[in-house]
Amino acid sequence: MTPVLKCGTQITALDPSVVAEGIATSLSSNIVSRAIEEYFNVMNETSQLNESEVKQIKDKAEEHSVFPKPPTGVLPFEKTVRSELTRLICKSYKRTKGDTQVVFAEPSIGKTTAFHCLTTNYFSRVYPNAENTKSLMITKYSGALDGPYLTHIAKTLGIKQEKDVIACLLAAMKTDAPALPSILVLDELNDPGKDDLNILLVSVLMRAIAVDQLGISLYVVTQKKEVAEKLLALNCWSKIGPLEGLTTPKRSEIKKAADIPEGASWISPVWTAEELSRVVSNNFPTATTSEDGSFPWIEVGMVPRKVLELAENNLEEGEEPDFSNWM
Repeated sequence: MTPVLKCGTQITALDPSVVAEGIATSLSSNIVSRAIEEYFNVMNETSQLNESEVKQIKDKAEEHSVFPKPPTGVLPFEKTVRSELTRLICKSYKRTKGDTQVVFAEPSIGKTTAFHCLTTNYFSRVYPNAENTKSLMITKYSGALDGPYLTHIAKTLGIKQEKDVIACLLAAMKTDAPALPSILVLDELNDPGKDDLNILLVSVLMRAIAVDQLGISLYVVTQKKEVAEKLLALNCWSKIGPLEGLTTPKRSEIKKAADIPEGASWISPVWTAEELSRVVSNNFPTATTSEDGSFPWIEVGMVPRKVLELAENNLEEGEEPDFSNWM
């Protein structure tokens, strides 16, 4: 088994000469080609840089795209409602010039919606005058992945040769100062994969981003604690760590390897009653409230999807929700 799960242990790189010359010349050092070869050695493959596919990915990222596009009603959170998780994500981006962060939270808390907002709206709202910004999100809306996460990326982006995805993805998302770091989101990575192949994929991307200073902010989003813990063990919370504010201790409080807890204490993001009430009001404008303007059936600890289900059950006969405010 190639992946490393014990904190601080290094993965041995192979001879980079096997990898296509185009990868090393496209990026600023050989660390990327060594890392890519390491991943594909597991499958006895080599990776090549396909310029047309690099352009294809780059064009999508410059359009701040989410793939696949969400079906209507899949992300039922009004985009003007700022949840605690959304705030933490936005703060985390401002702290880094390129980094890898792990986001673990329970299902239905709003992870996919929060990152959908980050990918599609963040630059236009926070940095409206910035040039050459790039953001790309890979997700899945239902069911388990069929095979390695890399296969899912290839299918989602329409890349013909699966073995070329890593090289092309890194080349397309790479940014140079003073441009803002690009945003790359791998959502619903809920399975370590056979022989932890999905963990190794993140390890390759993480080390390339950090060592080669590619200017990419990578977010790996999961609802499985096992996956999150394996990802955090890759590099002692250094080149990869938990999203700031989602763990005790916080990543910024870790100064040396001895400070890292054996198992991180994850903090579940909480939607306030006020935020949940706004979600309902924005999507059900005629929903009946109590005298103080609240919805008496909203309870602390609920998630938006549950609240919207209750709101729909409380509609008057013949009334329809206003789907124009849905993502």
